[in-house]
Amino acid sequence: MIIKDSLYILDIKGKHIQYQFFKGENKMFCTNCGSQNPENQKFCTNCGAKLPEAMQQEQSSQTTTPATNEKDSSTAQVEKNSTATSSTQQQPTERTHNNSVTTQNINNSKNTDSFKTNQVHGKQQIIVVAIAIILALSGIGAAAYVTHGFGLLSKQNETAQTTNNTSTSTSSDSSKSDTQKTEEKPSVKVSNIVFETTQAAMRDFDIKLLDVYSIKFTVENNTDDYVFANPTFVFNVTYKDKYGDNQSGTATLLSNVSSPDVYSDDGILLAPHEKKTVTYYINDFAYDAKNNQKISDARFNITDANLVNAPDNPSIAKGNISIDSVNLKDCPFSGVKSNIKIISADEAKASLSLKFEDFSSELTGTITNTTKDKWSSASVRYYIEMDGYYVLNSTNASSVSFIKPDSSANVEANNYIGSKQDGHTYEVKPTFVAYQADNSK
Repeated sequence: MIIKDSLYILDIKGKHIQYQFFKGENKMFCTNCGSQNPENQKFCTNCGAKLPEAMQQEQSSQTTTPATNEKDSSTAQVEKNSTATSSTQQQPTERTHNNSVTTQNINNSKNTDSFKTNQVHGKQQIIVVAIAIILALSGIGAAAYVTHGFGLLSKQNETAQTTNNTSTSTSSDSSKSDTQKTEEKPSVKVSNIVFETTQAAMRDFDIKLLDVYSIKFTVENNTDDYVFANPTFVFNVTYKDKYGDNQSGTATLLSNVSSPDVYSDDGILLAPHEKKTVTYYINDFAYDAKNNQKISDARFNITDANLVNAPDNPSIAKGNISIDSVNLKDCPFSGVKSNIKIISADEAKASLSLKFEDFSSELTGTITNTTKDKWSSASVRYYIEMDGYYVLNSTNASSVSFIKPDSSANVEANNYIGSKQDGHTYEVKPTFVAYQADNSK
């Protein structure tokens, strides 16, 4: 590092410090060792190096007049002293010469002392300046360390804080994202959809078992409330067009369905977070004239808008359509009306059965109000099985009124089963009770 001013150049190289001093005002400094020299000196009194000629000439020009004046003054003083002595005491010339020599020696002694004093003073100045520079540099270094060191620490702290904040923010954002993934939007899910043939009981002239087409699936309520779900399906089919050529496309079901879990147009009732298997029985039949009997059928509507020459209402019984697979189309759901409350059949202690008479059959049974509400009206939903098979279109409801808490009511209803049991076993399966609370006092 080089630090300059009008008097010196400080050259710091590692641990070595070199000083180079140049001429200042009324002073002469050696460029080799930095020692101060008399103004009329040609060689350094400390190291013997030759002083610069330009500086020597400048110094000589500046000192010519003072030296001449000093010599004239000395000569005049000697002559004056000599005249005075001759006139008064008439001392010998040798004494005057001795006095002159003595005076010159005294002056030389003074000059020597002055030179030594100035040399010592110059060295002291060098030492003082060096100490001041070292202290100044030390102060600058300390200040730089404090400023930049602490600043660096501050920057590091800020960086660490920023990193922590970013990490926290990232962690917070990640937690929020995980929470959003975990907290899925309430919905009703449908899965495991299968199109197959099954059996169901059907009342014609009498009750009998028939093969029927069905859609079997799993439905799950992911909400905290009772809901009615109404899933619809789309079928991937292969069918024959009007020219008798095979085509592939999609279709929707035209035939009606019946299910023990569906009452009227409300849909499938699901308790909060309930998951169960549901079967839609396709309640459609064709007449087999050859065998003089009903056969199961399923009718469809081709939904591909870009297809032409598709048959009108193709059906499985006609043999002009076959089902490749079935997928969920949509599953809208809705909550129960605000003035209606739901309890399970077990909670209501529902007990229902069929009573056969000579010309008819009758549904009888009881339900119990196990809640703290007064029931202004209540409806028990049920379906009927014959020998363990669902009886198509047997899903129904019976109503009762004005039931106090811890009270029971009789349930009675006519049904279409008929009067003949014909050796079959019939069971009435209650599913749930919907009631309207009486909030009046």
